[in-house]
Amino acid sequence: MWVGSKTLGRSAWRCTSGVRQASAKAGAPVTLRIPQGSLRGKTQLTPAGKVFRSFLRIPYAKPPVGKLRFQPPEPPESWNGVRDATTFGDVAPQINLLTGSCRGNEDCLFLNVYTSTTEENSGDLKPVMVWLHGGGYIMGSGNADFYGPEYLLEHEVVLVTLNYRLGVLGFLSTGDSVVPGNMGLKDQVMALRWVKDNIALFGGNPDNVTVFGGSAGGMSSEYLMLSPKGKGLLHRAVSQSGVAIADTICNTDVPERAFRLTKYLGLSTNKSAELLDYMMKVPAKTLTEKQYKGFSEKDKARILYFPFLPTVEDSVPESDAFIKRHPLEILKSNDYLPVPYLLGINEKEGLIYLKDLLAKTEVLSFLDKNFKYLVPTDIADKIKDVTPISEAIRTFYFKNERVSESTLDILLNLLGDKQFNYPVVRAATLHSVQKTCPVHLYHFSADTGLNYARKLFGIPDKRGACHSDETAYLFKNNAMPTEVKPHSAEETAIARMTKLWTNFAKTGNPTPEDDPLLTVKWPLFNANNPEYLNISHTGLEVGSNLLQERMSLWEDLYNKLNL
Repeated sequence: MWVGSKTLGRSAWRCTSGVRQASAKAGAPVTLRIPQGSLRGKTQLTPAGKVFRSFLRIPYAKPPVGKLRFQPPEPPESWNGVRDATTFGDVAPQINLLTGSCRGNEDCLFLNVYTSTTEENSGDLKPVMVWLHGGGYIMGSGNADFYGPEYLLEHEVVLVTLNYRLGVLGFLSTGDSVVPGNMGLKDQVMALRWVKDNIALFGGNPDNVTVFGGSAGGMSSEYLMLSPKGKGLLHRAVSQSGVAIADTICNTDVPERAFRLTKYLGLSTNKSAELLDYMMKVPAKTLTEKQYKGFSEKDKARILYFPFLPTVEDSVPESDAFIKRHPLEILKSNDYLPVPYLLGINEKEGLIYLKDLLAKTEVLSFLDKNFKYLVPTDIADKIKDVTPISEAIRTFYFKNERVSESTLDILLNLLGDKQFNYPVVRAATLHSVQKTCPVHLYHFSADTGLNYARKLFGIPDKRGACHSDETAYLFKNNAMPTEVKPHSAEETAIARMTKLWTNFAKTGNPTPEDDPLLTVKWPLFNANNPEYLNISHTGLEVGSNLLQERMSLWEDLYNKLNL
């Protein structure tokens, strides 16, 4: 078995007798000692036969149950004996997207560590990549159903995946110091502190940590750059199809939704302390199943899906808050952690909305008559009369056509632009102002058998890379497996994507040298040189002014409104 010991140095590993041969076999046990106690993990192999070790279900905080519900996470406790770290822990309470049933447990604050460090290569500490899962802050986990580690572990990195609290249990806020909110984001900070303190024992470098995530995970990556709590915990960041300045994601309506939900559940009150006392007694399953009852009719009309989200904590001390100003205000002030930043979008982000629009076609008629609900909320909530703005948007996208099934593709472009595409391009532009914050922007258009989002989101067979599709080229998708044949387009695309991402994690430069897979140099992005990398299943190509005409519309709107 393997034993890590601080007494032997930060990267020390030692082999006990008789295990060297067995440890190279898939499934062979491996034991590691960390300050909390001993872990029994297992040996795994990548598709190419490379050995790596996995340690699962490691608690990085106390279980957020009982009096710790709705509270910031507290440091984890130690244990006696050897903890089984060969199976995944419970996920956060959520509705299963595939079955529609409620699953999970409040005792969910676990992380998983996969390390390519073995007895043969235990010298230098390796770059660390910390994955933050997506799911709209209401679903998902760090488990291997969608995030199998095998592809990334080909590249001499240490990978960490994790769970964090979701939905009402992770983001309830009363708008004051009683429940300030953002528990799920504070969980992520606690996990990064655990990484800083412990990852060297797994062969990882605590001074070279890249956070990366998709959708809500990508939003979290940027949030961690903008929050003072992230300082010293991350050194690079990647946002895939999601940034903190996306429409509705920093949400001022969370406290109102909390009180509406409490009223629906049986208590009508306007006092935060009474709300907290009541909600502490409601079963987690009930809260999870009923949390959408916090929505108002205005929320539903705007096609919002996620009821409890990050919010500004302006009523608590700086030392306790995750974020005290809106992300856009922080970005414009340049008062944040300026680390190298890689971010981008997929070719057809708006496809994620298609299933819901087809299921309720009456929404199309409603939107045609009430186009104002397609105006981003950060505009609509500040402008008294949005009619001129909504008409400008309608004219640009629809010309003289109506919102209907025949113009669904146009509507999907609009929805994708306002929720994902423009916020990402805007974030890239704002970050690039900081000279110490090099920015790489990408556009992902690969379309192979690995693109799983159409099936996951119930999308009819349409071509193109949907929201989240790029994830299957970084992680092995075990929930919806696709055979990757030798020398196939899928195999080549996986090798290319994982090399780009791990190169960035290692050095901050995704294309550091000539490579037959990486045939172009990925240029830095800035307002004066708005170049990006198009990543397809056939290769790489440098482009300029991503979605220029459509992005210019939104840029002009926000500039004219000084928002």
